[in-house]
Amino acid sequence: MRNQGPSKKEAYLKEIRQKISKSFHESQGTYGSPRVHNDLVEWGYTISQKTVARLMKEMG
Repeated sequence: MRNQGPSKKEAYLKEIRQKISKSFHESQGTYGSPRVHNDLVEWGYTISQKTVARLMKEMG
């Protein structure tokens, strides 16, 4: 059995982390999870604010 690379969920989370980072840095580090969540929703992602907050915390 060979390694098939990242799962769909892992790939999705990587993409979400990149978008969170983009939103956070475009705000000069002033946006918290509610405003980052709003950006993600505007960009067409379906994700809960709680998940955004958890990912942001994991990302530091």
